[in-house]
Amino acid sequence: MAKTLHYTVELNLNLDKYNRKLDKAQEVLINAIKRDTEEYVPAKTLALTKSAHIRNDNTELVYSTPYARYQYGGYVMTDALGRTFVGKGEKKPIIHYEWPLKYTESPHPNATSRWGKVSESKNRRKWIQEVKDVIKNG
Repeated sequence: MAKTLHYTVELNLNLDKYNRKLDKAQEVLINAIKRDTEEYVPAKTLALTKSAHIRNDNTELVYSTPYARYQYGGYVMTDALGRTFVGKGEKKPIIHYEWPLKYTESPHPNATSRWGKVSESKNRRKWIQEVKDVIKNG
């Protein structure tokens, strides 16, 4: 039976230059996602759009209104009593798939549910190129 040779190589590399580029690329990416997704966010009063903020070291885009999840789902949600508006701490456990939400066309004519997925399908290639450009050019 043949014996195998194992060896270890230790390298001391300074990756600061690359880490800075990756951090910058992450920042550029999350800002591009926020910018390019805005036109798909339901925006009758712009409150949902304005609630968008970046957190967790530029890795999360969060929409922080009480109804963001409801709007993103795209269907009317009620509690067991049929109420669409419930008090703080109460839940809306029933999703009515037969009642899709209707979005106003002003000020965002492309507003839709699942705006993040829609934006990604339209902008993914552009976002990838923006990240590549940052990594290549710094």
